[in-house]
Amino acid sequence: RVRDPSPLAARRGHPRRSHGDPGKHEPRRQGGRAFEPAILARRIISWLCSAGIVLDDADAKAYSAFLRSFGMQLAYLAASYRRSAPGLPRLNALMALVYAGLCMADQERLLELYEPLFLAELERQITPTGAHVTRSSHGLVDLLLDLLPMTQCYVARNRPVPERIQIVVQRIFPWLRYMRMGDGQLARFHGAGAPMSVNLATVLAYDDVMRKLEPSPQLGYLRGEAGRTILILDAGAPPVLEHSSEAHAGSLAFEMSSAGQLIIINCGAPAGKGHAMRRLARSTGAHSTLAIDGASSARLVAGSQAAADPGAEGLSGPAKVTGRWARLTDGGIDFEASHDGYFGRFGVVHTRALRLSRDGVTLDGCDRLEHPDPTSRIMGDIPFGIHFHLHPDVEVRRGDDPGAAELLLLSGETWRLMVRGTATLVFEDSMYLSETTGPRRSLQIVLRGRCLDKAEIHWRLEQTAAG
Repeated sequence: RVRDPSPLAARRGHPRRSHGDPGKHEPRRQGGRAFEPAILARRIISWLCSAGIVLDDADAKAYSAFLRSFGMQLAYLAASYRRSAPGLPRLNALMALVYAGLCMADQERLLELYEPLFLAELERQITPTGAHVTRSSHGLVDLLLDLLPMTQCYVARNRPVPERIQIVVQRIFPWLRYMRMGDGQLARFHGAGAPMSVNLATVLAYDDVMRKLEPSPQLGYLRGEAGRTILILDAGAPPVLEHSSEAHAGSLAFEMSSAGQLIIINCGAPAGKGHAMRRLARSTGAHSTLAIDGASSARLVAGSQAAADPGAEGLSGPAKVTGRWARLTDGGIDFEASHDGYFGRFGVVHTRALRLSRDGVTLDGCDRLEHPDPTSRIMGDIPFGIHFHLHPDVEVRRGDDPGAAELLLLSGETWRLMVRGTATLVFEDSMYLSETTGPRRSLQIVLRGRCLDKAEIHWRLEQTAAG
């Protein structure tokens, strides 16, 4: 993005000027959404990235006006970045201050002040596996789109690229490949919104190492790839409350694609923080997992951001989430995960076991509800639904058997979903929210049943015709 990383004030025909240290002065008061730290930081980075174009033919008056406005905004951000929300907004605010120190003449003091803070924040937010502490992968693409040009700025200023930036960049690359579905998009977990496959392909083109992550419970997501089928299961604990304002109550949800086409998905996140459907999108029922009595497996907790944005509540629970992944001797893949998000209210633990065949054309699943103590019984009649949200491009119709549904993909592939046991297979409306043009209507298959003592529902998704 940074086309001209040379100092702004060093262009021919314009005097070099210094605005001092913005961090030492309280800037004049500004207000409104335009001066929220996250938006201000993005604007500063964008101005720096576009400075070569904006100032190319500017006269002295226009150039001075640009610098005065930029200096005021920079001073405001230096005094207010601590008010930015935890997570990527705060990281971006510090990044903008470092960018300014790299791209402006006589602003080395900015680097001395904010580079250590930025590097420490970067290390705190990106885990050793390359994931972000929010457990959302979409923000990592935008982060790389800023970090990669930043390394070029260091080189242009004859400064060594900080080792921590290089390490973090190399951590993120394999993580993004791990979370990528067959259609080239990132799986829709924890706030993932509109597709960004072009940007994702752009940043991955800079990955020279091409290191792959092996599925592990420590990653929080279990990935299986067999034949032309890719499956990703959420088997991790939710992020800590401070970083959970975008998190979803989707424990044990999974997404599945075949030959580059999405089949089973989560509804995703709508564009815009104030979207009316945002809270609904965070519910368990908006994910391809089991929900009890329409309740979510985690609770929304009002926090400091809730007053300004009703959808920014934190997420609390489940307390314990486990996951296991194994490659079978026949080449198939076993997944097993459980969570206790419903234990406090209903006295049950949800366990999901999946088995993907070696050729990727059969997925056997089992969802169980039971008390963790075998000697205890569930007191009550608990209704539940096992949701399978379908991509809008998947056509679905009732099978010959009441417990079966036929899925037709655009490629010509057909799949059949079958249920065994007491659950009833029904079709219900759904909504696909991760679309740049806005929400799209879709369908979901729901296996509905009731749990008296314990419940164990077996189902199978198998390919019946190749595309």
